[in-house]
Amino acid sequence: MNLEIILLFILTVAIALGAPSYMFYRQKMVELSSGENHTKKRVLKLTIVNVFLNLFVAALFLALFFLVISQAISVNQIIIFLSILFFLTMFLTFYGNGIYITAIVLESYTLQGLKRSTSYGTQFIATHLFHGPISHILVYSGWLLVIFTLSLLEVFVSTEFYQGLMFLTLILGTIAGLVYALGQIYNRTARFQFITGLVCLVFFVLVLAILDIPFLRLPLVSYFFGLILSFNLTLLVYFLTEKLRGREAIWYSAGS
Repeated sequence: MNLEIILLFILTVAIALGAPSYMFYRQKMVELSSGENHTKKRVLKLTIVNVFLNLFVAALFLALFFLVISQAISVNQIIIFLSILFFLTMFLTFYGNGIYITAIVLESYTLQGLKRSTSYGTQFIATHLFHGPISHILVYSGWLLVIFTLSLLEVFVSTEFYQGLMFLTLILGTIAGLVYALGQIYNRTARFQFITGLVCLVFFVLVLAILDIPFLRLPLVSYFFGLILSFNLTLLVYFLTEKLRGREAIWYSAGS
């Protein structure tokens, strides 16, 4: 089996298991709100879990990047640009992750009595924005852009199309996109990620159409197509369901 497909399989398993596991852990953190649970150990545990998950996914993306770039016969300006964009997006994603960790710890470790104080309002504006739209956009839209950049890189690097197993990568991508979309619903900033996903989908389809590239002949291309399509469709169904229920559209909601 192609090494690229193996890495995509591992990535899908990581998303399918890591996303719900982290959501469960975050929910437990919210529930443990008494003063006796606010310890240094909890901060370190949360940080280690978060950093490990992100480093593991980043390692997979880096492996995919070097695997794709190794196929290049020559390097042109487009490949250089996409490579720079890949590392820049990775950097911004980890930057956002640092903001995220800091914000959720500040929120969790601010006791409820202090939160009810009017003097806390100014601080809450900052932590609410850092935890909500700022960090969530940088991290969760960031990972979408990372794999989007990788798939475009494969389009401009690959000189031959593959036979077989592309339906497998399409299915893997569809599963990953579904789980990732559910994660954004839990994060309560899904509308920002939906916009990111929609822009990526439109641009991706345009590039494939202009270059006449069949999306089922390249591993990363078929994987991303399945991912971004199921991601957007899942969120679209969610938004329509919420509208039918008469619920007000909320762009973001974070904090406790």
